[in-house]
Amino acid sequence: KLNKCSKCDVEPVNGICGSDCDISLDDMVKAFPNTNINTLMEIIDAINKHGKDYGLDTKEKMQHFLAQAGHESKNVVTGNEFEGLVENGGFRWKDLGSSKSRYFNPLTDPTKDSNKGNPNDFKKINDPDSEFVDAEKMFNFIYDDNNPRRKNKIGNTSIGDGYKYRGRGIWQLTGKANYTEFNSFYQGKYGTTIDLVNNSDLVGTNKEIAVISALWFYQKKVKIQIDENTTVESVTVKVNGGTTHLSEREKQFIKVKNNIINCK
Repeated sequence: KLNKCSKCDVEPVNGICGSDCDISLDDMVKAFPNTNINTLMEIIDAINKHGKDYGLDTKEKMQHFLAQAGHESKNVVTGNEFEGLVENGGFRWKDLGSSKSRYFNPLTDPTKDSNKGNPNDFKKINDPDSEFVDAEKMFNFIYDDNNPRRKNKIGNTSIGDGYKYRGRGIWQLTGKANYTEFNSFYQGKYGTTIDLVNNSDLVGTNKEIAVISALWFYQKKVKIQIDENTTVESVTVKVNGGTTHLSEREKQFIKVKNNIINCK
């Protein structure tokens, strides 16, 4: 069964699916061996259904897309790709000064900068002995457009927006402005009344929408020529805005390139 495409259920010939599928379950299992099979099947079906509409029409484009998507959607606990479709708030409050140093003072001097948060204020109210932060409070703080430490405004101007519009989907759609823009696009393209602004959880729970949100972002942001000479760094800059975790992304790309070798 693993050798058959999840969409057309056809046995690939020389590794190539005989229908209009772009990627097979067999290839994806090799590239992402620890990810739940059912999750991979849902991701494959959505990419094969929608990928070409967003420019994934060569194996090089598919390889770069999947490598970046796999990295962006890793579950921070298990490390499995495509299983972390909602931004995790599993930070230790004692470490906020280093892990989120733009927004928080170090625990050794928690009130040093009045524009930064005091890590002690982000303990879980209902579980003060927990080593982890109150995720809702943290996201509402760091993703607030009114936060003086926030460089890029993302449309979060009301109380609770930061948590409601935290990162979701394969490429972590973040901020009310992005959710609103994607929602307008999604409703127009697919003729649906689904409201992703008021039902933001759907971007992280509905695998098809999670994939489409990434494809939309890819088409909108990654406006560079992708061929056999394209570097992971150049794509990462478009996806991430920098080169965060570049070495991990490069390793992911090699793994994908060695296994996702066909695209019709």
